[in-house]
Amino acid sequence: MSVRQKSHFLSQWIGLTVGTGALVLAPIGLLVLGAREAATQSDFSYILAGLIVMIGSILISVNYEFSSRTISPDWSLGLEKSLYTGIISIVIGAVMTYGLSRHAGFSVIVAASVVGILGGIVAGKYSSLVYCGAFVGMTSPSIFGSYLHVVGAAILASFVWYLSRPMFRGMGGKLGTVAFVGVIILVLSGGYSVEQHHTAGLETLYLAIIYSVLGALGTYLLHTSGKTDNVIASATVGLVGGAMLPFIHASGELLAASVFAASFAGMSTPERIPSSSWMASVGILSAVGVVYTTATKDGCGGLLGAIAFGSSLIIYGIVQLLRK
Repeated sequence: MSVRQKSHFLSQWIGLTVGTGALVLAPIGLLVLGAREAATQSDFSYILAGLIVMIGSILISVNYEFSSRTISPDWSLGLEKSLYTGIISIVIGAVMTYGLSRHAGFSVIVAASVVGILGGIVAGKYSSLVYCGAFVGMTSPSIFGSYLHVVGAAILASFVWYLSRPMFRGMGGKLGTVAFVGVIILVLSGGYSVEQHHTAGLETLYLAIIYSVLGALGTYLLHTSGKTDNVIASATVGLVGGAMLPFIHASGELLAASVFAASFAGMSTPERIPSSSWMASVGILSAVGVVYTTATKDGCGGLLGAIAFGSSLIIYGIVQLLRK
């Protein structure tokens, strides 16, 4: 390997580490925020112990990912073209979702689900990137007041995707986390305000767990059975939950968010989450995350995906630990 090749490889590894670090820090940060919110209703010592275990499991997943992935010096060749197509796909998904939710009267969940289904039908191999953009477009107009903000966050998300592309493939929630990081970077740099709500009660939490398990399993079984791909499976589950639950329950919007987040976790491949029972566990964690985290960071696009990603990483870490 020449000096120039070594320099290029080193720069790519630095970028890979930065991108992966951003993906991992997002769910860890949300775990801390969620634990702080949960501590107002439960014993702090139990919350702290659970937080330590969950973060430890995420770190096990990260360590396994870096130790088991063989990244060749030429892994980045051709990615420049991929970056351009990634930007275009993510921006399209973001703008479509933002437009549907702001001007067509769709809820953000229904809007993103519709865009996901359309992307799965029309966009082919770029459907996951269009779906990633849809998560950016879920950002509330009270945070991003114009399409320019949405496009900016989508471009930032494209670079995060570009840098972290080889890592955590097949892990549910990754693309949502990519979107969340792009949105949060713009939110923090621009000083935008984030919506906050009161934490839901225990009855809502129990309902969220039930619906999340159903959403995660429904998505997982749909795509692992070969009946459809994981994008259309998730978007279909999200569309059903987003269209029905707000009319069934008083807390229907939160429950729909729980289902949608769980559907992202359900996009995981069997290599990541090996069975339905493990996927049900991911669904439970995802529901708890949605109930306690959306109270502090609601309205940010990609938030539900980051919760799903963190939940998937936790269970993946436990699975890897048990396999040793």
